[in-house]
Amino acid sequence: MTAAEILTLVTHLGLLIGDKVSPDDKHWELYLILREIVDIVLAPSYQEKRFDQLDTLVEFHNNLFIELSNEGLKNKFHHLVHYKSHIKKFGPLIHLWVMRLEAKHQPSKAAANVILSRRNISHSLGLKSQLQVMNAIVNGSKNPVTAVSPKGFWTSADEVEILENVTVPNNFPSELLCTDWVKFHGVLYTEETVIIQEIQNDIPLFFKIHSIFLSDKDEVFFVCNAIDVIEFNSHFYAYKVQLTDSFCVIDCHKVQIHSACSILSKLTGDFITLRHKW
Repeated sequence: MTAAEILTLVTHLGLLIGDKVSPDDKHWELYLILREIVDIVLAPSYQEKRFDQLDTLVEFHNNLFIELSNEGLKNKFHHLVHYKSHIKKFGPLIHLWVMRLEAKHQPSKAAANVILSRRNISHSLGLKSQLQVMNAIVNGSKNPVTAVSPKGFWTSADEVEILENVTVPNNFPSELLCTDWVKFHGVLYTEETVIIQEIQNDIPLFFKIHSIFLSDKDEVFFVCNAIDVIEFNSHFYAYKVQLTDSFCVIDCHKVQIHSACSILSKLTGDFITLRHKW
């Protein structure tokens, strides 16, 4: 498994098998402690209150791991001890992680597999990388909208039935490009995607995208269902939510957190899990 796949598994494991695990299971307790550590370490910003919990969580995690595995700690467990001091020195560690650098290997590996000549292959890959960077510099755009579905079509706002009973912003256009997906600031938004508009009192404001519209100036608008947060389920490490019948129009440029989520349905209700708390 790649690092991204492991991170996705850790993030969603609570919803995948949490309902089949007893709340008193010590191994599940170890996972939940690790999940909370990941939550703090990967946060793009940190609150002093949660930051002070990191040392306690790491100590509890390492001791519980030794107890359950009857083995000593590996070197990476020791790295956890230094995360708090590194965050104090350098800020949120997610801005320093090597995940994006590791992801750079993938296109180079793909290119290496199709290059027939094995003579000085490092030069060929380096030249290809340089050309890609130059193309990004020359043809790059400051437009946050980087891709739109080719199936989109233009229509009038008066012809869109869902907008009849919805209050629209003042800058909402009369002519709209209706599309089923758009990539904005590198994040792919589709119909049924759950977005976080902002955080209020440590509770995310979730909205489920119903329709996506663009103006001729590449302004992006989402018609969304409001989602009520019922509680934070500590056993699943996810928010229990309820979809409402209330619709609203959200200007994508005013969304504070560009992160796409999804709703997972369980027998006990609908849940949303985040990679980290904002």
